[in-house]
Amino acid sequence: EEEEEYRVIVHEGDSESKRIDQLARENAALKRDLEERDRRLGRLLKYEAEIGQLQQAYEMLKSSGATKAKLESAMRSRLEDEVKTLRETNTLLEAELENQQQLHMATSEATVEELNARLAESDHAAAALQNRASAAVRWGE
Repeated sequence: EEEEEYRVIVHEGDSESKRIDQLARENAALKRDLEERDRRLGRLLKYEAEIGQLQQAYEMLKSSGATKAKLESAMRSRLEDEVKTLRETNTLLEAELENQQQLHMATSEATVEELNARLAESDHAAAALQNRASAAVRWGE
């Protein structure tokens, strides 16, 4: 089809004006073809630029994803270490609290025993005083 447009058909006896018309048509067809190719080239260049932008965006996204994964991993590790430390501290504090409670209970028991002993002594002393008072009353009679 294109060959037919480009081919200059020269018939014997054609006039000069027919040749000019034919060349003008051929020239117009070539211009249309050139314009179409320019339009296609423009679209291809535009698509190529868009593909370049998409590739760049993808690389940035991939890089930021890797960076995010590294940060998350580091943060997770840090938090796990902190939880481990807090658990160890909690275990130590629980042991210390238990020791303090046992010491307090032992001290409280000793204090109660001491108070009971003092009370028994006071009861004994009160009984002795009572006996003396009774004896004095009897002596006075």
